[in-house]
Amino acid sequence: MTRAEKFLLLHSELETQLRRKLRVPKNLPYFEVLNIAEAGDVTIRRNRDFLHSLRDLRNILSHSSYGPGHIAEPSQEALEKFEAIVNRIARPPLVRDVASKSVKIFPETDTLLAALTDMKVNDYSQIVIRRGGRLGLVTPEGITHWILQESDSIGLLEPATASLGDVGAHEPKTSCRFMKPDQTVDEARAAFLKGSSAPSTRHYAILVTHTAKPTEEPLGIVTPWDVFDS
Repeated sequence: MTRAEKFLLLHSELETQLRRKLRVPKNLPYFEVLNIAEAGDVTIRRNRDFLHSLRDLRNILSHSSYGPGHIAEPSQEALEKFEAIVNRIARPPLVRDVASKSVKIFPETDTLLAALTDMKVNDYSQIVIRRGGRLGLVTPEGITHWILQESDSIGLLEPATASLGDVGAHEPKTSCRFMKPDQTVDEARAAFLKGSSAPSTRHYAILVTHTAKPTEEPLGIVTPWDVFDS
């Protein structure tokens, strides 16, 4: 199979996948399909110019030929990049594939100092607690709110004695989000981007549970580093 032939097969697969996912009319021009997909798909949006260039190449290859072969073909590098894009659209990576499987849960009765010490020793970035039967986080933002709101309470600001439950009570509700294991990495990435508009809406991590409920056991944890590097 030549590079041109493989490219045409990949292009056909991409167009089929996009039309199926978007449920657009069969007679809608492909460039309009790309424009619609761009609004809701990070992979399409990040590769917009590249995909439109390949659309032009597809048109050339589909309507022109030179003897038994094609008049042009993509470079090997471009073909490999295109194949990776098509694979990501057709078989998107899931959050369970990138989540850290080992999640340490601290009871709300543990002290802030104990959690911070363990975090430093074992080199992880998020403190996961179970407070009132529900999973959550203790983040720098929550600790800051705790300090500001409890600064007049003598003795409550001692990390060695302050409980994670007390600190967690000041945690913004948006600091932790929950997802199912079969949700996509693109969904996780979009959630982090949407929550980054203001400190009060920022997601520090996504906890993966069976049905995305905070009362379940965690199957893994996803941080921004996990999805923006994937």
